[in-house]
Amino acid sequence: MNIYNTMITADYCPDWTRLDVAREYLTNALDSPQNWEVTFDDKGAMYIRSLNTKLHPSVLALGVSSNRDDSSAVGTHGEGLVVSMAVALREGLDLIFYNDDRDWTPKFEHHPQFDKEVLVIYATPTETYNEESFIVKISGYTEDELEEITKRCLYLQKDETLGKVGTCHMGRVLFDKKGDLYVGGVWVTKTNLDYTYDFNPEFLHLNRDRKTVEHWDLKTSVAKIQQLVSAPEFVAKLVEEKSIDVDYLQYTPVTKAIKDECFKLYQNKYDGKMLASSQTEVSTKEAEGYSNLIVENDTFSGVVQSSEGYKAIEFERDQSTPVSSVEELLIKMSTISKAKSIEAVGELLDTFKRRGVKWGK
Repeated sequence: MNIYNTMITADYCPDWTRLDVAREYLTNALDSPQNWEVTFDDKGAMYIRSLNTKLHPSVLALGVSSNRDDSSAVGTHGEGLVVSMAVALREGLDLIFYNDDRDWTPKFEHHPQFDKEVLVIYATPTETYNEESFIVKISGYTEDELEEITKRCLYLQKDETLGKVGTCHMGRVLFDKKGDLYVGGVWVTKTNLDYTYDFNPEFLHLNRDRKTVEHWDLKTSVAKIQQLVSAPEFVAKLVEEKSIDVDYLQYTPVTKAIKDECFKLYQNKYDGKMLASSQTEVSTKEAEGYSNLIVENDTFSGVVQSSEGYKAIEFERDQSTPVSSVEELLIKMSTISKAKSIEAVGELLDTFKRRGVKWGK
């Protein structure tokens, strides 16, 4: 028998739950390049099996990870295996690991130097041959928890329950499900997105505890994957409808087909008008002599303005100078009434203000 001591107490990762334990070991199994399977016995125990896999005891040391150089793996920090043992015991679950010809049994035991209960793993010869597999057996989940675990792993669900799915090298989009984020088939978090996304791990980096992702990374990745799995007309419609799923589209390489479809929508709605993404931009363009502007959202404006069709439009621009404008007004005043002249002067002053005409400091 071998005994492996850790410095982990029951208080480690206090925000992790019983469901996080299953998530961690499911993720580890899915990261394995070998086959894996999940089964349940008649007592509700969960078995997560990685076939043709034997772990070296070194993985029980924090920081050791066989996945660190594998961009396709979700787990790379080298701590989830052991940390989840502590969380499981703290939360009242029973754990045992069948590692080929060894059984690993985690326990909390008093450490005299620290005067604390710390995690200890006992490795003993197994009583049954495990077919060169690494098996995690978790007991103690309720039926509701097992149902939730199944919902949180797409690979435990039947394909027909996923609805309409678009797939590409980055992952997949579940169009009939709203607002969930998965990475590598395992649930990460709820989102405010219009659709559900499952990214392959190399295309969306998770934080240390696999629960959150950088906002910029998520929004740009969603915009990219929508372009890969959806028709250009569909993506353009999302842009027009201000879908949050594509509001970072302009910060990604946008395909010509999508630009063209957005330009068609612009022609139907605003043909002849110049687009601006804010009132500030309107003021800037008016100062340059442009008129007939319309304010649209950043994404729609940005994509349309980058299209070949929009770039080819020659928008009318007033290129008159203050002097030429006054000269024209003087000529006009000789042919109109005093009231009309006063009105014309007011209009010219408004034009000067709009164009940013100033004298002095």
